Amino acid sequence: MNKKEFLELLDKYLAGNASNEEEQFLFDVYQRLEDKYEWSTDEMETLDQLEHRLIRRFKNSIQQTANADEFENVKPIRNYFNKDLVIRIAAILLVFLSIGLFWFNKNTTKTKAIFAFNELKNPITHINNTGATEKITFPDNSFVDLKAGSKVVYGRDFSGSLRQVYLEGEGFFQVTKDHTRPFIVYTDKVVAKVLGTSFIVKSGLNNTVAGVIVKTGKVAVFKATEFTKENITSNLNEGVVLLPNHAADLNIVAKQLEKKLSTSPEILKPVKIESFDFDNTPIPAVFSKLQDNYGITIVYDKVKFSSCSLSVNMGKEDFYQKLDLICRTINASYQVRNGDVYVSGAGCGVNQ
Repeated sequence: MNKKEFLELLDKYLAGNASNEEEQFLFDVYQRLEDKYEWSTDEMETLDQLEHRLIRRFKNSIQQTANADEFENVKPIRNYFNKDLVIRIAAILLVFLSIGLFWFNKNTTKTKAIFAFNELKNPITHINNTGATEKITFPDNSFVDLKAGSKVVYGRDFSGSLRQVYLEGEGFFQVTKDHTRPFIVYTDKVVAKVLGTSFIVKSGLNNTVAGVIVKTGKVAVFKATEFTKENITSNLNEGVVLLPNHAADLNIVAKQLEKKLSTSPEILKPVKIESFDFDNTPIPAVFSKLQDNYGITIVYDKVKFSSCSLSVNMGKEDFYQKLDLICRTINASYQVRNGDVYVSGAGCGVNQ
């Protein structure tokens, strides 16, 4: 959790919309820090405008709770939150921000520590202020097409055992193959580790979805809070492993990586089968052709659909349009689960 998210949580509580878990979370913050520091309300003068607004709202809430007639209209943080406690939480927020201890979750600090694991000497920081996508080339000739408003930090050379980049925003990476030196892209929410491939990384800046989309090769994706020193090795067996046309997004609510298909699957290079013209072609062969061209697993009941066939000429339809057309023809439906396509239906038996 970062500063903005914590401030939003406080705002949510003051609006009376915090869940029991979120209220408990605030109380845990108080308990964890209460005995560590001497709080001074004079320090509140250093808060920025948003923090001042939250403090004022805290005070308003306290004044309301002091009036018995209005108490029923105010939502307290459980029974153990009182007037003094709310004041101290406001002070805790200030000190918490000012001394840089906002990453109180021990797993969250792990990401920052790993990025400093191989300390970058004289790092290069580049922010794309051009208003358009900008190509940044790294020392190993890998590059990133950096979206406007995004930022990358990287070393002046990749002479060590790792190639490390820190990203804020979004970028399309094309990585030079080097099986001995992993290429690692860090963000505050997800970490991507590759040996040589092309992929898109979204850091989740400004409350957007954080995730990775693979174009070519193979990428191992980790929650930033779970990426450790042991994960740095070139072994790609851990994390959520993605192949082309697959993606992983970080579910903010469940706080888990979700494997899925990319929104626009592309035919793999080199093209295996160019034609999608079918003439009374058995459905298993049709599905096989889709799998070979897009690298996407299609799961279906081979017995039920063995007698189904397809006669159609498909041209520029994308993957999902092709799949829709096929399923409509054989009276079937499909769902995407964990990056695979599951087709269901009665099949094409003689009684259908």
